[in-house]
Amino acid sequence: MKLKVELKQLGKVVFGRILEQNLSEFSYDRIVVDNGGYHIARYDHPDIGRNVLFVRGRFVKLNNALISYEFDTVEDATNWMKNINELIEDINKPKQVKIVCEGKTVEISRESAIALNLIKE
Repeated sequence: MKLKVELKQLGKVVFGRILEQNLSEFSYDRIVVDNGGYHIARYDHPDIGRNVLFVRGRFVKLNNALISYEFDTVEDATNWMKNINELIEDINKPKQVKIVCEGKTVEISRESAIALNLIKE
C-alpha cells in the first residue's frame, strides 16, 4: 500500500489522519495526483483544504496529527470525500500488471492491459 488515510465526515466537517505513506512516492511541493480540480500533494505537514489533501511532509512531528476542515456545505464536504477517496484508490492501484501469455509471464502497464481488454478497470 502506498497511501492509507482515515477520513470521516460529520456534516460539513471532514477530519482524519494519514496512517501510512510510502514517502519515496511523493516529492515535496508537487501535486501527486489530480482529478477534476481535486488533488493530493505533499508539503510541510498533513492538512485538508477546499480541494486538496496534503499528506505527510517536512515537519515529521506533525505527521500523525489529526487534521480537519469545515466546508461551506454538507454537499461540498461529501464531494471532497468522494473525489479524494477516488484519488487515494488511484494512487494505490498497481501501475504494472502481470499477464500470462502462452505460458510466459510479462509485465505491462495497467493502462495498456485495460486498452487491450486483458483486464477490466
